[in-house]
Amino acid sequence: MAMLSTLRSFLPRALQSHHTSYGNEDDLTQRGGTAVDAGGRASLAGPTLIELLDADIVDWGAVVARVSSCPHEASLPRIMTGQSPLCLSIAREAPDSAIRAILDANPEAAQEVHWHSRLTPLYFAVAQAGPEVVQMILNSHPPAARQAVFNGCIPLHAATDVDTARRLIDAYPRGIGRTNDQGYLPLHRVAYAGDPDADVVKLLITEGKKYNVGGRNGGGGVFVETRQGITPIAAVCETITGGFDVDEFRHVVVPGQLSRSARRKWNKLKTIFEAAQHANVDRKNYKKGEETSDQDIFRILHTAIELEAPDLIVQYILQTHSGQCVQQDSLGQTPLSIAASKKKNSENIIVKLLDPKCRGDVSAAGMMDKQQQLPLHRAIASGRGFHDAMRALIDAAPRALETRDGVTQLYPFMMAAVGADADVDLVYTLLKETPWLVKPNPRQSNTITPSLAMENITHNFVSVLMWILVPFVAIMLSFLFEKRVIFQW
Repeated sequence: MAMLSTLRSFLPRALQSHHTSYGNEDDLTQRGGTAVDAGGRASLAGPTLIELLDADIVDWGAVVARVSSCPHEASLPRIMTGQSPLCLSIAREAPDSAIRAILDANPEAAQEVHWHSRLTPLYFAVAQAGPEVVQMILNSHPPAARQAVFNGCIPLHAATDVDTARRLIDAYPRGIGRTNDQGYLPLHRVAYAGDPDADVVKLLITEGKKYNVGGRNGGGGVFVETRQGITPIAAVCETITGGFDVDEFRHVVVPGQLSRSARRKWNKLKTIFEAAQHANVDRKNYKKGEETSDQDIFRILHTAIELEAPDLIVQYILQTHSGQCVQQDSLGQTPLSIAASKKKNSENIIVKLLDPKCRGDVSAAGMMDKQQQLPLHRAIASGRGFHDAMRALIDAAPRALETRDGVTQLYPFMMAAVGADADVDLVYTLLKETPWLVKPNPRQSNTITPSLAMENITHNFVSVLMWILVPFVAIMLSFLFEKRVIFQW
């Protein structure tokens, strides 16, 4: 219904009405019991095809009979609005038999474009009819699958049913990467629309990968931005955070108990997130020239944080997938490590990942990745300030303050001091927590005792004595050798 209301909003007011239009005297005149059109062709008495379609309750048997007896009426549009009998039949949810009769009587009806809205019969059928009607129009005019309407959309942009989408892709495979005037892919429209389910999203992503939509390892288009910078990922997130059923996610209703509408959104989000994770893994593998086990493991919590999803969605996933809180990916990163390294992730996310009451796990703060970095190191490297969840990381793992970063080999306070935009307050606060890193620790004092002093004096005296005696002995031996004193001995 959302797609239908959106489509109707594009139509002129006159085009949406179903009031009877009898035409004018130049096009059709009534003479007793016989109707004669402008071309002089006699028609049977009774309502015309347009009049039958404009009735409050359409008699589809009479429509089929009228088309059979007066086939030329299948090409006569409504005079005032310009709607063809084919489009009127689709709008009135005609049975397949009526659509087939009109197309048989006027095959060119599938090619007609409305003079004002620029809508094609196929686009209209995709938005309002079933896949069988779509297939009939495609059989009559296959190029209609690539024909754009007034806003640059092709019929695939309006597809909300997986069967319909499959037929349109078969007719025009390259349409999977076609954008409208605002840069929207069919995947964007499906992510935004409320009617389509996850199967349509999965089909568009799968086909998009075949044609490298979004580039190599582009996930079938999940990272493609519109002119406003919106990706399908952002679109599906917006339907959840801005939808009427947002309270279901806010109050953490388990997925199996979500309403039908909310469950559709959740399934679409999971499908798009999984495609995004695989695309990210493919990119990393392509750069390294290797494969990882992450291809087969879907970690939705890691992915949501890495994609910088809204807090509401991350919190919902944390509640429903809390076991992933301490799981490490192929790089050894936990969700906390990823969140700490991305400054756009809010302080609230880091705090909740550490809070057992929110199903977080405090032990994640002490887990190193494969680069020997703790979440605290990654938080400092990302440019976070002390009050930006830094306190929570330190309280969860105090030893991190005394642990060198595996990449730079610097202590946390040293890392904070690097760079022209270093935060002096952060450096001071971190150093205040561990002053012994720059001042000798009393517990490990180097105080000089009397015995140590005597040992140092003795060592120095022997060293000086050796420097004096060695040259003297060498000179004496040389002198004795010249006087041949040695041989006399």
